[in-house]
Amino acid sequence: MKTFSQLILELTAYQKIERDSWAKVAKRVTKTVAKKRETLPWHAAGDRLHGWWHGTKTPIEFRWSFGATNSAGARVGGNYHVSQLVKRPEAFGLTKADIMRECEKLAKLRPDSVYVYREDPVTREIETRKKDGARIYHELVTGEKDYMGLLEALAFERGWVKVSASNRSISLEGITKTVLKDAVREIRGFGNNDPIVVLRHTEISPADGYYGGRGLVLKTEQETEKFLNS
Repeated sequence: MKTFSQLILELTAYQKIERDSWAKVAKRVTKTVAKKRETLPWHAAGDRLHGWWHGTKTPIEFRWSFGATNSAGARVGGNYHVSQLVKRPEAFGLTKADIMRECEKLAKLRPDSVYVYREDPVTREIETRKKDGARIYHELVTGEKDYMGLLEALAFERGWVKVSASNRSISLEGITKTVLKDAVREIRGFGNNDPIVVLRHTEISPADGYYGGRGLVLKTEQETEKFLNS
């Protein structure tokens, strides 16, 4: 039979094991919190926020710009949502080959699309050429092209949400309701009570990507809860 002193020693050792276990758990939790992914600055969304949001990946925030018009009359230097897909495809789980494939596809779907190749400095006659995939890619890189639904479709299908915010409201675009709900939860979790416009695209066009769907405007707590529970 064990003595009282032996029992006390065993109990003390067991308590130490328990304390060590909880300490490890606490350390693991603290480490997990420290590694919490970055997110968009929802608290400042009313000050013009543009980007792409994902539930598990680092979001993409950028400064939107309309660009300027060059001497040939083309708009260049723009910075748009589609620009981010071209500039940082790896952040979206894409490659340049994926981008080029969609550019080639768009060129085939719109065979009559042309661009100004050059203008005669004397006669002012304009020579045009048919747009191919390389030209479309060039327009995306230079900021001449501000939208390409086929590329945004690739992002939507990988769980990304298109974000635009200004004038004290936030706009979310995507194709998956559960993903859009997660974005709304995160926004409200930051204490941002600005109206949220949720647009879930329900149709897809061969040349234009996803479109359609009915938008919801979440202004009140009740409207937000109804959407999250739907």
